[in-house]
Amino acid sequence: DGSPGFAIPTGTMSRSRMPGIWACHYGRFSEMSCGLIESAERLITVEGGTRLRSVIVRAGSTLESCSGDSGGPWFAGTTALGIHSGDTGNGQRCLSLSGLPTNQREAHFTAIDETLNAFGAWIMTR
Repeated sequence: DGSPGFAIPTGTMSRSRMPGIWACHYGRFSEMSCGLIESAERLITVEGGTRLRSVIVRAGSTLESCSGDSGGPWFAGTTALGIHSGDTGNGQRCLSLSGLPTNQREAHFTAIDETLNAFGAWIMTR
């Protein structure tokens, strides 16, 4: 069916350990895309004025994010990092269409530990 094969996560990583690592996400429309985690503590304002503490990923032309990717996984190898929530795409369908210089393109996600705690959920690991 064309879907990528994913590994079962071997663990999760807390927000405090994320800055400086290379991370990837899989989105429904952008498919696989990777970037460098720049910050794990930025407040992002979303529709309705809600402020979310987000992990920020940046890596120039290697990073993509499209409308419809929200809810997809962020990971580093087999370590679960978070859930995709958006980008700096200026309302364009995909980050690459935003008109922003590649060094200003960012995607953001919610850290997995906070997501799991908020829902009282857990991830099955090997």
